[in-house]
Amino acid sequence: MSWFNGKVALVTGAAYGIGAASALALARQGCDVAVMDVSEDMLAETMAALAKTGGRHAAFALDLRQPDKLAPVFNDIVKAMGQVDILVNNAGIQGARKPAVDISPQDWSDAISINLNASFFMAARTGQHLIERGAEGAVVNVTSAHGLVGVTNASPYAVSKAGLIHATKCLAAEWASHGIRVNAVAPGPTTTKTRVGAHSDPEKRKRVLSRVPMGRLGNAEDVAEAVCYLAGPHATFMTGQVLAIDGGVTTI
Repeated sequence: MSWFNGKVALVTGAAYGIGAASALALARQGCDVAVMDVSEDMLAETMAALAKTGGRHAAFALDLRQPDKLAPVFNDIVKAMGQVDILVNNAGIQGARKPAVDISPQDWSDAISINLNASFFMAARTGQHLIERGAEGAVVNVTSAHGLVGVTNASPYAVSKAGLIHATKCLAAEWASHGIRVNAVAPGPTTTKTRVGAHSDPEKRKRVLSRVPMGRLGNAEDVAEAVCYLAGPHATFMTGQVLAIDGGVTTI
């Protein structure tokens, strides 16, 4: 019997890419899975894939830029699934890709609002739920290698992900005594449904690969395996840590 059996995982931004791959990986390990994105229609493909894994699965819609709606939707998830034991905080946006001098207040606000604020409050709500239950659990935040190193022309995204990395450490310290582990993955260049265009141009792809010591792009499944590791039984003495799944980008 899998350690994951009987546990419920909530995965945000699960319509495609790393979120969808993480939801499927956790379901295959034995979790019941609740998936969330801006609309339930966006989750149809993920739900169809989850249906083939067995277990219980449910889809929920929430625009994470509306924090006042988080608690009611979270309560709906608990009613439907019974509990939440694992949170995969994957929802996020790439945001504006331009020089810092051209970044508008709205560009900055959009990235911080979704990549940092929404992830923090989703984690806080999950932590409150676990503490009230007296249950151990795990939060895995999906950050970015850009949150670990300096980058050009992507300040809002990079800063929001760096903030999420530090939030990971703060929440880990605060909740360790409750048995709630908070860790993060930091993907490097990864081919997903939202990044196909960025990586399809030969010249752009060549430039990206020149910065990856392993010489290839990652994929969503690479990250999903790390998510399962941090959420699961082999990482029960790990908290406040960041795993870079980046082909060596952060080593140079």
